[in-house]
Amino acid sequence: MCCFVALLAAGPIVCSQAAAFPVPRDTFRDALARGDIVRLEAAMHRVFAETPTREEIEQIEGEMLKFPQLAIEPRHYFAEGLYAREILIPAGALLTGIIHRTETLNVVSHGEMIVWTPHGTRRVKGPCTFVSGPGVKRIGIALTACLWTAINANPANLRDLGALDEFLLFNPQQPEKPTT
Repeated sequence: MCCFVALLAAGPIVCSQAAAFPVPRDTFRDALARGDIVRLEAAMHRVFAETPTREEIEQIEGEMLKFPQLAIEPRHYFAEGLYAREILIPAGALLTGIIHRTETLNVVSHGEMIVWTPHGTRRVKGPCTFVSGPGVKRIGIALTACLWTAINANPANLRDLGALDEFLLFNPQQPEKPTT
């Protein structure tokens, strides 16, 4: 599952997919409802005083999904043995990422974000390229508009997006398949 919450002047707009988290109601929810990125970032640092677990990120994702949804449409690119999914993340967006089954090469072409994972917190500023391992769940706040591209091996040269998602992404409702 993934979720994008764009914190715009008029308030939050959420975009799609994801469970309830007992975060301090006067920090996380209120900051999210007001679209206050500074307070939201501070609340996230308080919520994640220590490195967050995957379950904690998924619980916050559930809270985020209580807001209206807005689709952020990815652009898809294919090359022999490769697949890339690119999204433009608006400034002020609070988002969670989809869990990949395999390593992913991530390219942030421009923009700046704070990203929390079970491996720690990191400030990502484009241009930046890094590898994330399989099974990593993230939550982040875009401090500026960010162009993020996830590049994955596509050994079968699949072009069907549903088949690619089944091959690349972890879905907790389906039994785990071995990766090749």
